[in-house]
Amino acid sequence: MAEINVSGVAFVGAFGSGGVLRDKEGIVRALFSGHRDACDAESAELGAIITALDLFIDIGWKGSASAGMSRPKMFKAWCEQLLLKGFLGFVEFFLAFVGVCVCFWTQFIAEICINQLQMAAPATATVIVTTTIKNDAGQDLILRSSNYGPLPALIRNTETTAFLQTLPANYENGAFVYKVGESCNWIVFWTPDNKVSTKLFKDDTILWLQLANNLHPNHSGDKNFGLTAMASIEQAGATAQVLTAKICRF
Repeated sequence: MAEINVSGVAFVGAFGSGGVLRDKEGIVRALFSGHRDACDAESAELGAIITALDLFIDIGWKGSASAGMSRPKMFKAWCEQLLLKGFLGFVEFFLAFVGVCVCFWTQFIAEICINQLQMAAPATATVIVTTTIKNDAGQDLILRSSNYGPLPALIRNTETTAFLQTLPANYENGAFVYKVGESCNWIVFWTPDNKVSTKLFKDDTILWLQLANNLHPNHSGDKNFGLTAMASIEQAGATAQVLTAKICRF
């Protein structure tokens, strides 16, 4: 809270005003005074208030300020100044009116544009991949890695688990790798155009190029290490796929 005390004086042919700004503790923060182009003491006081408010803003105070002239008196004095100026006063009033209208319409149009942009902005597009994994390998499956998910960290022998994977709409491929007990690693690799590849690897090195070259439309399979791996993928709407993978003994 800042307090502004102002005063305007008028003599024959001479007008002046001054003021003091105090903070909430009553400590003087600024003083000012000077000659005014005014028609009476109230107009001079109005000029002092304008100067005080400019100073208030320049200092950077936050909060509210009080001055010793009511709003009706300020408006009356301003109008009297405009009348005194004649045609120039009319021009000043007209420009002030235009400025207020421009500010109002600019803010109004900006709010409309912001609302339209918010309404038009699409939600982040995703693809939902409904995934089912069936484990009949005679050993537990332990998750090694995946580029999307979430995936279950452990799928026990004879267990079938189903879950959803959320992928970005522009994803290039999806993949997960499970370690099959101490036997091997099992990988399933798929693309957004419903191609899939599944392979069984003995070592921990994944041959991604071999997987990419092994992509097949909708279905893929592999046999090795006494195990059979199968995977299939289908479209289930514009933004959904269904992935089914199974590993078992043969």
